[in-house]
Amino acid sequence: MRSVLVMPQSQEETEFLQKNLIHKFWINCNDLQVEGTWVCQDGTTDVEYRNWRDGEPSNFGGGEDCVVAKEAGWNDAPCETHVPTICKRPAPQLHL
Repeated sequence: MRSVLVMPQSQEETEFLQKNLIHKFWINCNDLQVEGTWVCQDGTTDVEYRNWRDGEPSNFGGGEDCVVAKEAGWNDAPCETHVPTICKRPAPQLHL
């Protein structure tokens, strides 16, 4: 089973991750292909839940192509920035 970076689907999920794991983490979206078009690891561009901080995404100074979840909302940042990650993978199926 392949693990992927988390992609919170609601404010409640984001708050759960931040409260129980870490306050700041990468999520699985980037705009590496086309500036301003955010694509998730699964290849979709239709992200229903978005939680950008005021003024974000800003691409401040250029090259802010990845997304960090922070307590105040999402922020675009350079992909090489050192930020913790939370990965998820499907639960194994039990064969009883």
